[in-house]
Amino acid sequence: MDPRAFRTPIKSPAAVRKVGADWLAWGFQFVLGALVGLALGLFVIARRGRSRTGFWMDAEFVVIWVTGAALVGGALASYFGDRLWIGRSYLVIPPDRPRHSALSRHASRFAGVAGALLIGRALSRNFGIL
Repeated sequence: MDPRAFRTPIKSPAAVRKVGADWLAWGFQFVLGALVGLALGLFVIARRGRSRTGFWMDAEFVVIWVTGAALVGGALASYFGDRLWIGRSYLVIPPDRPRHSALSRHASRFAGVAGALLIGRALSRNFGIL
């Protein structure tokens, strides 16, 4: 037996970092961002006065609007990771950049575009444009 066969090569930190996406962190960030996007979406369309539905948008378009807002929030959170929540305000130990693969980057972008299209559809249908 050759003893070199059992030796594992030592990889540089840059090579270890390029393993791929951290899908668990991506998923958690997406879910948290979707919840925040949902809450902000409801806050934006909430009517401050009294009305029958409680929203300035017709009731049939509220679900489309909120789904789009949740997708946009999830896409932003999964793409930017902790930097979205912490930003550059915490400079002692800055947050790490999220580990992305090409698939995770495209998934975040696709969710954001789909959410923006849903928001646009809800607005255009509500105001009778399309």
